[in-house]
Order: sequence, then C-alpha cells, then structure tokens
Amino acid sequence: MKNNFTIELKNEKVKSYKKSIIAIIVLNIIFFLILAITSEINKIKLFSILLIGLLLSSFAIQYYLQKKNNTFNAVLTSIIFIIFTHLFLQFWWQALAMAIISLFYYYAIRKLQLSISKDGISYPSFPPKNIEWMELNNLILKDHLLTIDFKSNKLVQAEIKSDEKDVVIDEKDFNDFCRQQLNK
Repeated sequence: MKNNFTIELKNEKVKSYKKSIIAIIVLNIIFFLILAITSEINKIKLFSILLIGLLLSSFAIQYYLQKKNNTFNAVLTSIIFIIFTHLFLQFWWQALAMAIISLFYYYAIRKLQLSISKDGISYPSFPPKNIEWMELNNLILKDHLLTIDFKSNKLVQAEIKSDEKDVVIDEKDFNDFCRQQLNK
C-alpha cells in the first residue's frame, strides 16, 4: 500500500479564464491601435505599432507551431510585451494592472494538486490549506469524485482529473489508506 497520494483535481474554469485573458489582450491591442492613430508623439506611435506587430506575430507563431505539435505560449509572451511597453511609455498604472491580472490568471489556471500523506492533506486553495487527519470524519474517492467530510459538518467534493494516462489511482488502496489514517 502506498503512503503518499497526489491527486490532480479538475479545474473546469480554465477555458473561461483563457478567454478572459485573450479579451484583455485584444483590448490592449485596440488601446495601442488608438494610440498609434491619435498620438502626436512619434515614440508612442512607433512603440504602439511595434507592440501590435509583436502580439500578432506571437499568436501567428503559436498557431503555426500548434500544427506541428510544438508548444509556444503566446499569452505569456503577449503579457510580457504589453507590460514592458506600458512601462517604457510610462503608463505605470496600466503596467501594474496588467501585472496583477497576469498573476491572478496564472494562479487561476495552475494544476490543482491535492497531496495526501500520513502527515495530513495539502489542499490547493488560496492560500494552500493543510488539513490534519483529526479534523476529518471521512475522506473517500469513488468514481473520480473526491469527498472530504470535516468534523465541523463541512463537506468538500471535487472531481479528479481522469484523463491522465500515466497516473491511475487505485480507489481501494486510496480509501484503505485514508481509513487507516482516520482510525489512528
């Protein structure tokens, strides 16, 4: 029987987070396009046009490399280009806003990994929560649904990611391990 388990929970909101960050990038493209058209300062025009070209190029590169099964993160590159352009043009508040939004974005799309050991459970919340075995009534994994039953009458259920080909958790071993820890 194993002494440690790592379970990846489903994060079903990843698609909506990705659509939101793309919308923010498109809004920045529109902002810099308006700046390029309306600004009388050549430096602002030049960097706005340069940024738009870099952003469109990074998404074109991602599209091209996706066809060849290579990975390239156009969102990350775009955010970095946008933040540095805002900083270079001394748009401090916009740069700060983009940095904060990007931090929230990358924290929201992270892998939600639950670690279970003899010492307790590490739950991937914000901030990460460590749960002691004595705080629980039960911890069960059944049909890819993890149920955590607290003694405080709080119940947490989360679907686990089941499309992992190399990581398969034997429900019987997992439940036996949890029962053994709860009976201590």
